[in-house]
Amino acid sequence: MSTILNTMKRNQLNVLVLLLATSLMSCTTVAEEPEVPRTIEVTGSAEMAVQPDEIVLSIVLRTASHKDKKKDFLKILSDHGVTEDKIAFESSNNQYWWWYYSSYHDNSVQRYSVTIDSTVNAMSLMEALKQPWVEQIRITERSNSNIQEYRKQVKIEAIKAAKEKASYMLAALDEEIGAVVTITELDGDVNNNNPYYYWNQNQNSITSNAVLYSDQSAQSTVGGVAMQTLRYQVKIIFNIKEKS
Repeated sequence: MSTILNTMKRNQLNVLVLLLATSLMSCTTVAEEPEVPRTIEVTGSAEMAVQPDEIVLSIVLRTASHKDKKKDFLKILSDHGVTEDKIAFESSNNQYWWWYYSSYHDNSVQRYSVTIDSTVNAMSLMEALKQPWVEQIRITERSNSNIQEYRKQVKIEAIKAAKEKASYMLAALDEEIGAVVTITELDGDVNNNNPYYYWNQNQNSITSNAVLYSDQSAQSTVGGVAMQTLRYQVKIIFNIKEKS
């Protein structure tokens, strides 16, 4: 009788071991074969050329010490509609080494910062400033009062371009895009100080999916100044819609 009981116990133990082993094998099989999500990853880009409506000029005057041209300079600015509040004196050769240089060469050097907007004819002003005593004129700042709105428009078009690209790529495979998984902003090849725009840079190697045009009028911008190019790029991952 005890022999029969021992045999039954051994048989039950063997069954338990077999069930446990089968269960572990099943778990291992599931872990080794995860379900791969059906997704598509695309990029989209857009750009817009924007004319600045305000610029800041840095102007350097160099004259003989006994021939001060400040009055002539301010008159030229006034004749072209530049008001006094738009003119700032930055520096002159009053430091010791500048004094030594000035005394030796009999020169006076002054630097001014001048802000001009769309009310000033920039090209006419530049022509009037072609004087022997004007040593240098350069643009130090450019801005546009609607720049944030233009950035928004470019971003929206970049996202639309990415969606359109994903749609026609999947259509070639008789598939459709599903919900968005992620959207990632890409800096792209733009000015490091601002990932959304660069000024008058040679970007011939960059091609955007969409090119926009601003609604600016010539009267609202500073003419004759290089345009500002806004460029925005995104990377989007879409689910691929399951077929019913």
